Amino acid sequence: MKAILIDLDGTLVDSTGALFRVYLKFLQGHSSEGSLKEFQSLTGVSLTKIVAILKQKHHLTPPLQELLDQYHELIELEYWVNLPLFPGVLDFLNFAKSQKLKLALVTSAHRIHAEKCLAVHRLLELFDLIVTSTEAPGGKMNSAIYKQALTRLNLPPQQAIAVEDTIFGVMAACGAGMFTYWITHGGKPFPWDNSEGEYAFVDNWQELLQIVSASLSEPR
Repeated sequence: MKAILIDLDGTLVDSTGALFRVYLKFLQGHSSEGSLKEFQSLTGVSLTKIVAILKQKHHLTPPLQELLDQYHELIELEYWVNLPLFPGVLDFLNFAKSQKLKLALVTSAHRIHAEKCLAVHRLLELFDLIVTSTEAPGGKMNSAIYKQALTRLNLPPQQAIAVEDTIFGVMAACGAGMFTYWITHGGKPFPWDNSEGEYAFVDNWQELLQIVSASLSEPR
């Protein structure tokens, strides 16, 4: 193992509630109603694609760029309020760096939001690479974003692991050939019959730290 590729929203930071509020407020601003089911269906999709989907489904009349600007503004107002790291994240990241492992953030978020989030939590210096939907517009809807990260790290998938919290992210990481840890934060896992790669459920970052630590201490 030479690198760990990590998702942002719902994996490093507990942002699901904030993002759901942004989604609801955006639609309310256009006299339309959202739903949890629709919001969940947009998990892993890039922000540009999300807004394009909402424009079509809810028959929103303003131009796409204007709608995208509105969504960005709502994120700026809502996303950074009480957006905590999950317990154990800092211990895990510091351990990984102490073991000389490369850390890459791989997220469907816009680069501006991803970098600001890391900066708020003083994590920017811990990451060797950030790949976002700005560079990979498909987000987590395919494996291209993870393949790009591996290419930029100059590593084969067998020398890296991924950490994700949704089925879309796990599918994207497994599709790139990496063993993937599906972190549930104590929730109920979503079963998936995967034929493209391997994954395992972990409850939290403390459990993942124990697994990675044990793996690195095994004789080679």
